[in-house]
Amino acid sequence: LLQKAKEAGLEEDPEIQEKIERSKNNMLRTEYLKTAVEERISEEDLKKLYDEQIEKFTAEEEIKARHILVKTKDEAQGLINQLDGGADFAELASEHSTGPTKSKGGDLGYFTKGRMVPEFESAAFALKEGEYTKEPVQTSFGWHVILVEEKRDQEPPGFEEVKDQLKDQLSRVEVQNVLNDLRESPDVDVFGINGQEQAN
Repeated sequence: LLQKAKEAGLEEDPEIQEKIERSKNNMLRTEYLKTAVEERISEEDLKKLYDEQIEKFTAEEEIKARHILVKTKDEAQGLINQLDGGADFAELASEHSTGPTKSKGGDLGYFTKGRMVPEFESAAFALKEGEYTKEPVQTSFGWHVILVEEKRDQEPPGFEEVKDQLKDQLSRVEVQNVLNDLRESPDVDVFGINGQEQAN
């Protein structure tokens, strides 16, 4: 397509040349702004913002749980009966669960409130560490037996986990700072278009 466009003389077309020039200028503006913003953000700035946000961090309770998902209430009750008799929860989950965590012994990992469907969440957070549901729990997915292995306060995210988000946050501020500095610079021409101030 590029070869055909050149053969057709489009490269010499004044209208096309104007579009190319506009595209080039837009790209240069974008790259300059990106570079100028990056130069203003240091690792120390990011760590300072991180520390400020961690001070405001409110730890939520989270639990580590396993579950066994089956199709009927009777199946779930039968599994509870086996647990009452001393059966291993992870083994039962691996053998009987129809959920995607079957291969991990029903392990759901850690989660806070708001992550699971209401019926499941209500039953899980009502349990103490080491307890499992004594009655089957019904959700839109089927019938569950739930085991809570651990309860703890949620850990704040580490610096490296949120570094990119912090950088985006500071970048939005610095974009405006770069533009404000350009407007105040004696080396930059500012002209009006329909009453709007523009920096060239």
